[in-house]
Amino acid sequence: MHCSPIVVAAALLSLSGCDVTRTRYGTLDDARRDRLFERGWVPDILPASARDIHVSSDLDANRSQGDFSFDPADFATFTSYLHVR
Repeated sequence: MHCSPIVVAAALLSLSGCDVTRTRYGTLDDARRDRLFERGWVPDILPASARDIHVSSDLDANRSQGDFSFDPADFATFTSYLHVR
C-alpha cells in the first residue's frame, strides 16, 4: 500500500496542532491537590460539592473548557460568581 505525499503531509499537519491536555478529577479536593487552579486554566469558583470534574486545555489556542457535577443547593452561590460579557 502506497500513500501519496499529499496524504502523508496532510496527516502530519493535522497531528502537529494537537496539544490538548485532558484531565479528570473525582472531587474538588483532588483538583486542588493537583494545583488545577494555580495553573490558571480554570478559575477557582467551583462549589465545594463539585465532583466528576473534566478539564480539556488547548495549549496552542490558550483555551480550556470543562464540566462538572455539583449539589443543587450550591447553584445560587456558584452562579453568583459567573459574569456575562
